[in-house]
Amino acid sequence: MSGFVGDLSEKQSKALNELKSRLDGVDLPEPDDVNIDSYLLKWLRARQFNVEQAEHMLRNHLSFREKWNVQSLLDNWHPPEVLDKYMVGGLCGFDKEGSPVWYEPFGYFDPRGVVLSSTGNDLTKMKIQICEEILSQLRSQTKKLGKPIDRMVIVFDLEKAGLSHIWKPFIDRYNLILQIFEAHYPEMLKKCFVINAPAFFSIGFNLIKKFLSEATKNKVVVLGGNYQDVLKEAIGEDLPAHFGGTVCDPDGDPRCVSKVRGHTAYKSLHPFMT
Repeated sequence: MSGFVGDLSEKQSKALNELKSRLDGVDLPEPDDVNIDSYLLKWLRARQFNVEQAEHMLRNHLSFREKWNVQSLLDNWHPPEVLDKYMVGGLCGFDKEGSPVWYEPFGYFDPRGVVLSSTGNDLTKMKIQICEEILSQLRSQTKKLGKPIDRMVIVFDLEKAGLSHIWKPFIDRYNLILQIFEAHYPEMLKKCFVINAPAFFSIGFNLIKKFLSEATKNKVVVLGGNYQDVLKEAIGEDLPAHFGGTVCDPDGDPRCVSKVRGHTAYKSLHPFMT
């Protein structure tokens, strides 16, 4: 059985009921109208339905939210200009099943510039905000479609990526972000399509994959030259024109930059950088 709502084995149902009992009275961060079973099953799937481990993981997450003051982060914090302007990525449309799609034009990102111009704390806060934004989109889709939508799709575009994208100080910082994603936003990834991968992609992936669970690694698919056909099959009519679909910005931009940040060089704030 898949371990999702409506598709549970007897053992999985028993684990869910036990976890609910253990957490009785605990203030969970999900809104009251969210299906609590769907929420708890994410943590159980992440720990292969080991109730003790799932409970430990979830309680650690509650401590994490308190430490980072996540609600205040969402309500009051704004990223510094360098991150606001030059981080890449954004939500744009949905796949055929209604899952939101996040596009990340990573090759247009300047790792060295961002590392030298911002703090690790600010980058972490921004990534937490993004994860919470995606969770909010998942809840909205669940309500709109009347079925559980609790995972997203990522299109990770490495067009123009170079060796600077595996610069060690940035990779070290990025690995911390990955650890947060794995520990505190489990089972949120449905599929990650990597496109335009350069020859050294395997080197970069080897630097980060030890921080990914087996489940996450199995969801990463590196596409070849026919990637547009695969994306069209998975995403359909919501695919931006730049990636083989028909969606454009109101001004005709095929990259949908009004929603997906990126595609510009990071230079203007720090002209001394090369």
